[in-house]
Amino acid sequence: VLASGNWYKIAVDFNGMHKLTYEQLQEIGLSNPASVRVYGRGTRLLPENFSKGYTDDLNSVPIHIYKGGDGLFGPGDHILFYALGPVEWSFDEESNTFVHNLHPYSRTGYYFITDSQGSTQALEEATLSAETANLVVNSYDYRTYVEDETYNLISSGRQWFGDYFNVNLEENYLLVVHGRIEGEPVKIRVRAAARSGSSSTFTVRANHDQVGALSIRATDLSHYTSIYAHETEDVFTYVPQTDNLTITIVYNRPGSNSEGWLNYITLNGRSELTLFEDQMPFRDSRSVGMGTTSEFRVGNMDNSKVIWDVTDPDQPQYIDYSLSGTTASFKVETSLQREFIAFDPGGDNFDTPRFSGEGLGVVPNQNLHGLQHPDMVILTPELFLEQAQRLAEHRTINDGMEVAVVLQQQVFNEFSSGVPDVSAIRNFMKMFYDRSAGESSYCRYLLLLGDGSFDNRGSAGKVNNPNLLLTYQSEESLSPTRSYVSDDFFGILDTDESMYDGLLDIGIGRL
Repeated sequence: VLASGNWYKIAVDFNGMHKLTYEQLQEIGLSNPASVRVYGRGTRLLPENFSKGYTDDLNSVPIHIYKGGDGLFGPGDHILFYALGPVEWSFDEESNTFVHNLHPYSRTGYYFITDSQGSTQALEEATLSAETANLVVNSYDYRTYVEDETYNLISSGRQWFGDYFNVNLEENYLLVVHGRIEGEPVKIRVRAAARSGSSSTFTVRANHDQVGALSIRATDLSHYTSIYAHETEDVFTYVPQTDNLTITIVYNRPGSNSEGWLNYITLNGRSELTLFEDQMPFRDSRSVGMGTTSEFRVGNMDNSKVIWDVTDPDQPQYIDYSLSGTTASFKVETSLQREFIAFDPGGDNFDTPRFSGEGLGVVPNQNLHGLQHPDMVILTPELFLEQAQRLAEHRTINDGMEVAVVLQQQVFNEFSSGVPDVSAIRNFMKMFYDRSAGESSYCRYLLLLGDGSFDNRGSAGKVNNPNLLLTYQSEESLSPTRSYVSDDFFGILDTDESMYDGLLDIGIGRL
C-alpha cells in the first residue's frame, strides 16, 4: 500500500487507545484530515515459525472519529485508534497469571497514516450471545509490570536484566492496582539471577511484609565456559490493604564477589469493572471455559461511552451494549480469552502518537512486493547505500547477475509495520522463494551489508557497540557455550534438495 499516495509514519509507546486531533493531522502533513486512514500492526513480534502465519504488507486499522456536536470532522475534533506498544501479554495456565514479554528488537511501535486511500475502514460490530449467561463479570484481571533491560550479562543472546545488586543490595518498586477489590489477593511474579560461588537468595517483600524468597544455586566461577549466572523465578501471593504496593527486592549476598540482577516483576490483581478514567482495557480469566456465556457489566458508563472487543487487535469490533442506569452490559461466549477496552471518546487523557523526530514523518513511496525476481539481494542501512549500489553494479557487470539493493527500513515498513524484526527480513526473502518456478529461478544470494550486534534495540552504550543491521540472537543468554548469533535464520531450506544445496547463500559485509 505504500506504493502510491502520501504516507506519514507515527510512533506509539503503549498499548491502548491513541488520539490525534484535527490540528495534529494537519501538522503532520495531511491536506484532507477528514479522509485519514491508519495502517499497521504496532509492535507485534512476528512469529519465527511459519506455521503460525506471518504478516504481509500493512493492514488498515479501524478508527473512531469524534466529530463533536456538528457531525463534521473539523477543528477541535479528533480520531482515536487502538495501538499496540512493545509489551505483549499472554496467559500462563500453570500459575493462573498473565505474563508479559517485551519486544526484543524495538521499544517503539509504528503506524502509517494517509489521506490518499479513500474512505476510512468501517468498524465491524461484534457478535454478541443471545444465550442466557451462566456467569456475571463485574471485575477483571488487572496487570502491570516492572522491567528495565540494561545489562546483557555475556554480550550475547536476547535476555537482558535490570537493576544490579552489588553495592546496593535493596531496591523498592512502586506498583498500583487501580480500582483494587478489597480482600482480593495479588500475585507477584519475580524473576532474578545471581552469580556467586555459593548459593544465594533474594528476599521479596510487599509493603514491608515478607512474602517469600528466591533461592539461586551456586555458579562455577573457575571455568570461563561455565554458566555465567543462574536464574530462577517464583510467584508469591499477597493480600494488600491499599491500592499502592511497594515491592522490595533484597539480595542476600553470601560473599563480596557475589552479584545479583533483577529480570522483572509482574503483578496480577483484581479490579472493579468500572470506567474511572478515559480508557480501561479489561479481560477476565475466570470467565474462560468451554460452553461459558459471560455477561460483562461495566460501571460508570453512559450513551457517549464506547466498548471495543480488541481480542484481535488488527480488527477491533464495536460492542453494542445495553445500558441500565450507569451500567453497560453485554453477553459474549468466552470459551477463549477475550480482551476489551472501554473508553470515553470525548476524553482528554489519551496517549498521543509521536509524529516528528528521527525516522518519523514523511515516508517515500516504496514497493518491495513489486520487485522482479533478483539473483541477489543486498540489504543495507541507508548509511552504506552508495557502497551497496557500487557492489551491485560490479556483480551485474562481472557476473551477469540481477541484483536488488534494498534498505533494511524498507523491509520493516512492508513486512513488520515499520518495526525492526529479523523475521521481516526472512519473510521478505521467502517472498522470492515462494514465487520461484524452480531451482533455476531461485534468489540465491543475500548480502547483509553492515555491522550487527547483540544490542538490537540500542541501549545507552550503543555508541561503542553499533547495530546497523539486526542480528538473530539465541534466547539463551547465560551460557557462553550455548548462546549464539547466526545468519542461518535468513536462509531457506528446500526439502526437495540436500540441506546444503537448498540453503540461501548469505554473506555479511562489514565496513
